[in-house]
Amino acid sequence: MRFPWPEPFQCAAVLSFDVDAESAYVFSNPDKAAAQLAGMEERRFGVRTGVARILKLLDSYGLPASFFVPGYTIEHHTETTRTLLHAGHELGAHGNVHEALDTLSPAQEEQVLKDQLAVWQKYLNVRPEGYRSPAWELNVGTPALLKRYGFLYDSSLMGDDIPYDLDTPSGPLMEVPVQWLLDDAPLYRHIYGSSNGIADPDRVIRMWSQEFKGMYAENGCFILEIKGEQEIGYLRQANRLAMQGMERARAMLVKGPATELELAVQLEAEARLAGADGFGYPTLVSCGTKMGAPHSPALLRRVEPGKPLRIAFGPTVEGYTADVVRTFCLGQPPAELVRLQNGFLEAQEAVIRLLRPGMLCPS
Repeated sequence: MRFPWPEPFQCAAVLSFDVDAESAYVFSNPDKAAAQLAGMEERRFGVRTGVARILKLLDSYGLPASFFVPGYTIEHHTETTRTLLHAGHELGAHGNVHEALDTLSPAQEEQVLKDQLAVWQKYLNVRPEGYRSPAWELNVGTPALLKRYGFLYDSSLMGDDIPYDLDTPSGPLMEVPVQWLLDDAPLYRHIYGSSNGIADPDRVIRMWSQEFKGMYAENGCFILEIKGEQEIGYLRQANRLAMQGMERARAMLVKGPATELELAVQLEAEARLAGADGFGYPTLVSCGTKMGAPHSPALLRRVEPGKPLRIAFGPTVEGYTADVVRTFCLGQPPAELVRLQNGFLEAQEAVIRLLRPGMLCPS
């Protein structure tokens, strides 16, 4: 494999958005920006309307994304920027007023970086870890500057289609590469006099789908991908079958003690009748001290009152598997079990609060 993606994944997909608002217009045309309303209003559509629609779409699919935000946007559209943060998405730096780096001296570039980090601290109390340069322009000294100011990665260059390292005196800076084909600006941006008309959405989807297939085959890093509603429907159906199975297990236990194997056979049989076309793994039912053994199979062992029972159930629909685990107890659970369960829940909630898009599992 060309890049060591975490097992069992073959490639990576990233949804990223540059929330420029009026910043680039203010930098490149300050006089027009101060005197004319049309250009400014066109660029306010994104933060006024577009961001909310994107967040709604991402939430409907449960997808994380990365938003690269100039300091200008944070300062002038603070509440919109905070909604991105509160929704749990990654925010990355994107210049202060969308300055083109190839127009700046090294001293000016460093000052711009300092200014934008000050805005992040003042309005969001956040230190960004990722950076995307305005217009994807990077100077020779930019990677070293980013590394010196604590950035973990840049996403502005096109030197590969997998992440790679940029050498700096302070150590390597990770580059997460981009490409013009997967940028919507050349396809949808209206430019007066341009011979490239606004693209047909069907053509765009066709191009992006073909690119993803190629990137998947090459173990690449695809900076765009959204699951279709049909796939989400399969996942929802599989999860519904898993939850129905857990309710069935509860009902069987209420009627009286059953064996581990009886529970497993009944759950799988009823899931098949309800539409499951298979299971991602053998149904795991384990009682008492046997719960501590990983992937413990169901045996002809009767569930005992007062002993914890763990069930792991994974029905599959059209290749999409739910993975639901529940712990039951016949009668009053032991105090030690309650203590352990509460401790686990507290630890789990603490981890959920710390989760950020892009984090690796070992973190």
